[in-house]
Amino acid sequence: MSYLVLCGLLLAILAGFLQGTSVWPFKITKDICLEKFLLFNVGTAFVLIPWTIAFLWLDVPKIFQSLDLDMFLRSLLFSAGWGIANVLYLICVIKIGAALTGAILFALGMSVSMIMPMILKGSGIFEKSPDLMTIAGILVVVSIVVIVLGVLILTIAGFGREKALSGKSELERQMQASGSFIQGLILVCIAGVLSAGLSLSFIYTQDNIINAAKEQGMSKLFATPVAWSIGAMGGIIVNLIFAFFLLIKNKTLKTIFARKDEALYGFCSGFQWFVSLLCYGLGMIYLGPLGGAIGSGIQQAVSLLSNQLVGFWGGEWKGVHGRPRQMMFCGIVIILIAIVIMSLSNQLAVDVVDK
Repeated sequence: MSYLVLCGLLLAILAGFLQGTSVWPFKITKDICLEKFLLFNVGTAFVLIPWTIAFLWLDVPKIFQSLDLDMFLRSLLFSAGWGIANVLYLICVIKIGAALTGAILFALGMSVSMIMPMILKGSGIFEKSPDLMTIAGILVVVSIVVIVLGVLILTIAGFGREKALSGKSELERQMQASGSFIQGLILVCIAGVLSAGLSLSFIYTQDNIINAAKEQGMSKLFATPVAWSIGAMGGIIVNLIFAFFLLIKNKTLKTIFARKDEALYGFCSGFQWFVSLLCYGLGMIYLGPLGGAIGSGIQQAVSLLSNQLVGFWGGEWKGVHGRPRQMMFCGIVIILIAIVIMSLSNQLAVDVVDK
């Protein structure tokens, strides 16, 4: 394994950990305002930091002029799907908890985001991605099957947890997750499929944007978050419109800075997500031609596992023992096996290109 590929693997793992744990404010503050958090979170990760970098260092209109229109429009559609998924994700964390939400959403998103780059080739290095029916492609499909198995077990564990909590007091249930479980399950399945749009938007636009930024003297390190913010514009708009809609509807706009903890937690979580995106983008590129699929798979698998940590830490499994908890650990082990299979398939793809 080359140095760059190893760096890509480690960056994808770090990105997954940072994204999967980015919902920690919901476990620290039970009554956190969703719309305020969404505004601070997305605003920091996708607007405030990357666009400050872009306008300080780049001729931004020139960057847009260099974009391939077809690729850019495709990325807008993909990212708009992710924008809807992100809104649903935050709602589902409240309804059915971070652990189960993360399990289902990341697995479904993973399946779509790993298969699509091998069917509809991305830009730059991702154009050389192996086809679905090559050995590397087949291993990717096998890893997806293993992940789906792991998620199925996690889902069964979630139902077991719900059943175990049904015998507890109303106060104890409210401390862990609230809302309709079935409704939350449906919403998170929709969000899971749409969530693949974020990685796909980057895969299709990154080469164009990063090269244009490098021509103006910007390094790949700083050009990567700029590529994310431009490629994901459709999703950013969806998220911000939803946040402002709720702020107006719930009459919380006038109290947007009333609580310092909400602004602080939202900003910190958004900065964490920004760093995650930086690592994620570089990780996919360094992993090589199959990096769009494998980088996405590893990042989301680790995000899934990190979500379980947030769920355990936040008390979602407090008082739940026996079979449900054993099933949850079993699902986690299976997903770790899938990560190993993905790493193997990526190495095969790299070896083929090197030859």
